[in-house]
Amino acid sequence: GTDPGSNPVSDSDTLVLNSGQPAGLSLAKSAVLSSDTGTPGLSPGDTLTYTLVATNTGAVPLTNVTMTDNLLGAALSCTPAQGATLNPGAEMVCTGTHTVQTGAANPIDNQAGATGIPQGRQQPVSASANLVLPYQATTPPNLYTLSSRIWNDTDDNGVLDAGEPGIDGVLIRLLLCDAGGNSCVQARQADGTTPVPDQTTTGGGNYQFANVPENAADHSYRLSVLPLNFKSDSNGVKPLYGWLSSYVDDTAPFPWTPNSDEGIGTTPSATDGILSRPFSLVGQSNGATFANLNFGFVRKAVATAPDLMITKQASVATVSPGGTFSYTLEAGNKVGAGDLKTRPTILDTLPAGMTATLPVTASGWNCSASTAQRVRCSYTGSLPLSGGGSLGAPIVVTVQAPTSPGVVDNTATITKLPGEMSYTDNSATASVTVAP
Repeated sequence: GTDPGSNPVSDSDTLVLNSGQPAGLSLAKSAVLSSDTGTPGLSPGDTLTYTLVATNTGAVPLTNVTMTDNLLGAALSCTPAQGATLNPGAEMVCTGTHTVQTGAANPIDNQAGATGIPQGRQQPVSASANLVLPYQATTPPNLYTLSSRIWNDTDDNGVLDAGEPGIDGVLIRLLLCDAGGNSCVQARQADGTTPVPDQTTTGGGNYQFANVPENAADHSYRLSVLPLNFKSDSNGVKPLYGWLSSYVDDTAPFPWTPNSDEGIGTTPSATDGILSRPFSLVGQSNGATFANLNFGFVRKAVATAPDLMITKQASVATVSPGGTFSYTLEAGNKVGAGDLKTRPTILDTLPAGMTATLPVTASGWNCSASTAQRVRCSYTGSLPLSGGGSLGAPIVVTVQAPTSPGVVDNTATITKLPGEMSYTDNSATASVTVAP
């Protein structure tokens, strides 16, 4: 052709026709368990992570490639993003998560689809994939009621006799333990996560735990009359201060003997108070109520003398020669003891070859008299200190180990006061192995 000035002009374009080349799209789908509730197999509460892979299996680019999934919906996250163009052999990878719901259709069967438009054409190509996953349906656990009494066993015979009064205001906790009644933690409700609330006795010493789930066969329950019930402190005198458990050796199998004291031992411990025997709800009738979990207590003369205790722990079990580690010392006045009115001293003479890093400091203690070979700390905290109270903050002593290999025993002591019920807890030893 020519322009308006009669000069010759020309132009050329290249037209690519893909009509004769094959177009194709494939879709693969997989799932992995990314969060597990602990129930064997796939079960309600578990989370699945799905992966969808769309691949251009043809010889022409595919434009506006998208993926859908009727279970995952808009939760899909894709690389490259939805609507991208895929060259031959290229992939789009999308992921999404789904949490298995109680009562959902079983098996889990969901459909995924992918579409794309071959370049230069109008008719799209598509692919689909579905994944069928059966899951372990769970049934709600059996639920029970524990409804019993804490009472004043006036004749100390371990039996709830007619006319013996209950004790109100006592805090009691349900514990979940291993099958032997050890390694206990606060029990959980049927959802497996929410703690079973502690209960306080009212209306004549009565308490009740409702909707307690059946324990697993390799676990057991115990009840704890908590240690704080036996204290007298700045928050007031607790309902069992000066009381002991009226222990009776009830050997009857659960649900135990009616009106019998089920507390183990007579003197409350600082960590557990008074515990019941372990018991199991496995195999009991759903909805049953158990009312034989009673605790009897006898009021004894309140102790007038304090009773000190000390504990000691090493930060390591093994240390290299000359290595650095620490000891932690903690002291207190035992539960049920009389008020502490004098200031005790902790003394820790270090083994040969071991030295302490100075200064040693801890709230409630004056350790200025300490040397590298002997730690000496005097109590400076508040007095009087009632039974169950802690003496200041833990004392952390950083030390350098001896250079000679072997087992090193280190003992710390706290002042022995007149009238203490026992001096067995006035010293504590920790052992560390020095190993090259």
